[in-house]
Amino acid sequence: MASAILEFLSEQNILKPVKSFEIIDEFIMHGNTALVEKSLGLDTESLTDAILKDLGQER
Repeated sequence: MASAILEFLSEQNILKPVKSFEIIDEFIMHGNTALVEKSLGLDTESLTDAILKDLGQER
């Protein structure tokens, strides 16, 4: 999905920095959605921390 978004932005000449959050290309555990997202760093808290880190800020 990220590559499609980046391609669209490029075609529209919208050249802004984009942070991509992706699921690794390997087997991932299945089960409780909240636990799976947390283990992949895709839960709200992990995403917030990653974004703030990129912006040079802390919580």
